[in-house]
Amino acid sequence: GGANVVYVSDISNLITKEQITELFGYCGTIKSCDLSQGLNGKKSAVIAFSEPQFATAAVALSGTLLGDCSFKVSTTPPESQPAAV
Repeated sequence: GGANVVYVSDISNLITKEQITELFGYCGTIKSCDLSQGLNGKKSAVIAFSEPQFATAAVALSGTLLGDCSFKVSTTPPESQPAAV
């Protein structure tokens, strides 16, 4: 976690990790991106940027239509996600 990490939810199943990193790469330098299958049949991602201001820029993309879904971006983990064991 930390100020330079964002959590992206409600990502269309049509979207690949490459597309996510390309889109969020406009916000700034990405250190890591983990894309996983979400609980609601959509994908979710955890993106770590090199600087906190890049994460702030990424949050501004929340609500953007990508594929057939509008994704959400937050600086806090989604409540519906089970905690990592």
